[in-house]
Amino acid sequence: MISYVAAFQSKLNLFLQQLEVGNFTHFPVLQTQVSRSGPFSFTPGPYCAYLTELKEEFSSRFADTKILEPVLVFTENPFVCDVQVTSDSVTTIKFEVEKALFDDQLIDLQHNNILKERHKEENIASFCLTYVKKKSYRSLIMCAQKILTCFRSTYVCERSFSTMGAIKSKQRSCLTDRHLTVLQPLR
Repeated sequence: MISYVAAFQSKLNLFLQQLEVGNFTHFPVLQTQVSRSGPFSFTPGPYCAYLTELKEEFSSRFADTKILEPVLVFTENPFVCDVQVTSDSVTTIKFEVEKALFDDQLIDLQHNNILKERHKEENIASFCLTYVKKKSYRSLIMCAQKILTCFRSTYVCERSFSTMGAIKSKQRSCLTDRHLTVLQPLR
């Protein structure tokens, strides 16, 4: 999702730059209108203002995703991410890892040529689970797991709540919280 938002924001920048100079490459209908009415009747001001407002709205709504970007790059490919930027992001987000340990492990991983080759052959989840040793790269694995296990949408959570609501309905009123605690394993 974040990559789609970033791509759209880049497109907005491109569209804005093009409209300011009268380039209608991405606006064929506008090109047709301008060619019918003559080049001097077109004023890019209202269009540019709208695109600028849209760009600012996207930036404000998705500002918190900028902090996540380095961690996502790290999760997708730990061999191309910047150690310092990723480390700063991980500590800002509070992944509960020690910064110095994270830095050391990431540098070690980035210089492991065997793992670098394996990464090209595997998807990130199986790469982390199969090849990256939990003992050697504990901080990296913990961060990757937190990113990889995030819900892509709230659908799964909402479905679970709906299911729980159906289970604890008037039709099944004999099921109580006490019954649920009995089903939980002892701690």
